[in-house]
Amino acid sequence: MRKLLLLVSLLLIVPMSNRVQAEVLALSWDNDIFFDSDGNYTNGLKFAWLSDEVSSSACQSCPYFQWLPGWKQPDSFYSVTWSLEQLMLTPSDISVAEPQYRDTPYAGLLRMQLGGYARTARSITGYTLSIGTTGEASQADASQRWVHQWTGSTTPQGWQHQLPTQPVVGMTALHARHFFHWQGDHFQVRGGWGLAGEADTWIVQSRTGAYLSWGQQLSGNLLPAYSVLGSTASLAGLGSLDSSGWSLYAGFTSQRILWSYLESEGQKAGYELEGRNWWLSGFLGATLHTPGMLVALSLERSSQVAQLSGQVVNYGSLALVWTY
Repeated sequence: MRKLLLLVSLLLIVPMSNRVQAEVLALSWDNDIFFDSDGNYTNGLKFAWLSDEVSSSACQSCPYFQWLPGWKQPDSFYSVTWSLEQLMLTPSDISVAEPQYRDTPYAGLLRMQLGGYARTARSITGYTLSIGTTGEASQADASQRWVHQWTGSTTPQGWQHQLPTQPVVGMTALHARHFFHWQGDHFQVRGGWGLAGEADTWIVQSRTGAYLSWGQQLSGNLLPAYSVLGSTASLAGLGSLDSSGWSLYAGFTSQRILWSYLESEGQKAGYELEGRNWWLSGFLGATLHTPGMLVALSLERSSQVAQLSGQVVNYGSLALVWTY
């Protein structure tokens, strides 16, 4: 607990003077309407902020955190991040009011995350703390009704049976780096990999992945993970958006689920959930950026995540990023 309090202290007192890159704002929206489907992971919304980056010489508090793996590098740039996200999960047929015990239960999550990143030209390491709630307090019911009214979709009927309200607390650690970069006369190609661990009262999991990006004037961030389920680490480096360019990217992630609120509380409520402990996802997307702004559109599809019903997770993501 003492180390967590020290990390929070860093996030509150990192000086913003002598900034290296600008602050970043991002709005991300995930929805399975991109795959003309409705169910499982059906909608997500995230608002995120990343501070100015400061050099190691300007970060007066950073020496107190050199015990963090990956934090002690003399050429690092340091930033802090804050985000608020809302996720919702539903069964495939949302027109049915009764519980569908052989499908995904209704569940919502509202979570705030506070974190810090140490970034070099070729790597990034980050730690975040999270606090939030599930159940009615997440307001997932109201949000989905609004989204479905806006998109003209079917009104969900079963939110009165959503899984119970519980507090969410925990933390995440992440490390990613480039393994390949090619600079041509007109195009660049970049490859990277990453790994992360997440442990809170919503989910306990580990994730690994790799990607390739191809384009012109590639942006300065290391990860093309712009979706709500992605990490705010994808924002680090975007403060250098001072030119116009584009990119196409593709990759995969592997997830190892050790425990989840959805499966634990769902089984208590009588749902016949038997999730797979390990699954793969593939993603592809494109970005356009101008000085101060980036737009990203991506699609993601998973392997089977539930043994009983053969469910997969399909969704598209739209992200808008501004620097100032």
